[in-house]
Amino acid sequence: MDYVYRFDIAAIIISLAIIVSFYRERTVKTRFVNTFTLIFFLILSVNITDLICILMLRDPQKYPLFVLYICKIFYQICYHTVPICFLLWMYYGTYNEKNKYSKTKQIILGIPYIFSLIMILTTVFTKAILYFDEEKVYHHGKLILILYSEAAFYFLLGVFRVIKNGKEMNPIARRTIYFYTGLCLLGVIFQVIFPRVRITGLSLVVSVLLGYFTLDKPSDYIDKELGIMNRKALVTNLTKLTSTDNHFEFVSIKIEGIKKIREVLGRENQSKLLISISEFLRVNFGYKNIYRIADDIFACQLEANREHRLRQMLELQKRFKESFECGSNDITVDILINLITYPEDTESVSEIIDFLENAFAESIYMERNNVHYVNRSIFKKRHRKNQIAKLMEKALEDESKGYLKIVYQPLYSVRLHKFDVVEALVRLYDPELGEILPMEFIPIAEESGLILRLGNYVLRKVCEFVTKNALSEYGVEHVSINLSVVQCLQENLYEQLSEVIDDYSINFQYIYFEITESMTNLSNEIIKDNMLKFKQKNIGFVMDSYGNKNTNLMDVVEYPFNVVKIDKEFVWLAMKNEKARLIMEEMIIMLKSVKKKVVVVGIETQEQANLFTKLGSDYMQGFYFSMPLSPEDFIAFLKRM
Repeated sequence: MDYVYRFDIAAIIISLAIIVSFYRERTVKTRFVNTFTLIFFLILSVNITDLICILMLRDPQKYPLFVLYICKIFYQICYHTVPICFLLWMYYGTYNEKNKYSKTKQIILGIPYIFSLIMILTTVFTKAILYFDEEKVYHHGKLILILYSEAAFYFLLGVFRVIKNGKEMNPIARRTIYFYTGLCLLGVIFQVIFPRVRITGLSLVVSVLLGYFTLDKPSDYIDKELGIMNRKALVTNLTKLTSTDNHFEFVSIKIEGIKKIREVLGRENQSKLLISISEFLRVNFGYKNIYRIADDIFACQLEANREHRLRQMLELQKRFKESFECGSNDITVDILINLITYPEDTESVSEIIDFLENAFAESIYMERNNVHYVNRSIFKKRHRKNQIAKLMEKALEDESKGYLKIVYQPLYSVRLHKFDVVEALVRLYDPELGEILPMEFIPIAEESGLILRLGNYVLRKVCEFVTKNALSEYGVEHVSINLSVVQCLQENLYEQLSEVIDDYSINFQYIYFEITESMTNLSNEIIKDNMLKFKQKNIGFVMDSYGNKNTNLMDVVEYPFNVVKIDKEFVWLAMKNEKARLIMEEMIIMLKSVKKKVVVVGIETQEQANLFTKLGSDYMQGFYFSMPLSPEDFIAFLKRM
């Protein structure tokens, strides 16, 4: 048969062009990329072998029969290995822990390929797939269609996996895979109908070329500012490293005071400093072993040899005792160093990344320039944080679970001798974790982005409770609700909260919002603007925790607070320290002179209540008067008064 082989030549030329491009700009190796590389070389082998076979079959009498068989069998092996590799490509492209194939399933999926491979290797004897007659004329065997069916099975299974788990791929890659499959199948069908025209190899190469454009670019793994590998490269390489049983160690290095350097010397000089630091790290650890995973955090893999690792750590500590070039300045910077080993400390990539990035938050008091080793308690804390974040998310999505509850603590009016103000507090409960205190779950809600939903939930529940129980009829004049840091920084805070209050037709002057005094230092213009808008609606504000280390007298003057709560730590100090008691007395006089009502919190004994009544406080709050009460118990408390 006179074959048309120019398509094979075109396919080989395109393949060589892809090789040059691929190895000139090599991407980070992953199983997805490695499988693609295998497919590519299989297709190149298919086209080269097909061309050789065509040229040999133009005059088969020149060649020994066994050479013809070897060439054709090699062609068929390569050709029919492509589909199962395609399935592997799709498998790694959509892989996660939930959708991985079990070992049993992997064996079952490999059976058709093994069966086809046996048929190809034994075709010399069975003539089932291909054979040469006595005149060395090439023929397809009667079972050749089984090979095509097997190929179609793997291609379609790969496409089905992409359809089912496509969210693990980006949309462009997904569409390319669909086109790849369609083009391959059309090429096979065309060649079955027109066996003279060897177009399948070209269709495979064009498909691979499209697949090549879906691969991650090398630039995706490089930090643009410093030219070293980034966080994505670290995750990829850690995944490869943890797939083996080899021991390895990583250090993360946090550069202290980067923000301050940028403020004082400018972004350009900050960049020069980081370049100087990264150049040292390249020399000490090697380019392939350093990563920038945050603006001020680097991760470095240590050498396998223990003596070399020790040398690297000593060099690291020694170098940061010296200055670095920062534009026209030479400055010395401090570093925090965390070290983690695999698999001794952890077997999880996510835990390694989490430790390298976040362990500094747990190491506030660690010595600068000294190594801080991983501690399992850090992982436990992070695990608990994740548990609490998930619990809050479930609680906000399904309120019927009862994980979130509002409790009410009454405030005693010294002048009126009654409880006419109440503070609403949120509590989080879990059957396994028990009660979780606000000081723990509020910061987690802020970090996880749930705080705005939580704040709206609290306000809505309080408004619902107030209207349902007509608290004003029991003499309650104000309900106080805490606002978090993140809420206070929302420019549209007024609109968000006003809408909720309007929905329940509550008089705005009935609501007080509590703001921790230190919040006013964060973004005073935004907070002040929101407060003034609320004041126009007659909503009052309480300054919480006055008298702590962040106390600023200017806040009392500049912000429209109606009430000031004195920090309980200072209250307790005043009970046992004469100087603190005198300051407390003057503080209350000063605040009342500028028309601020004063609340003293943390009252737990009759002695404390007597003292602060004498000192002139307007309100007192604490366990001496009442613990925080459930809605039902609070109503019962009011009825008893």
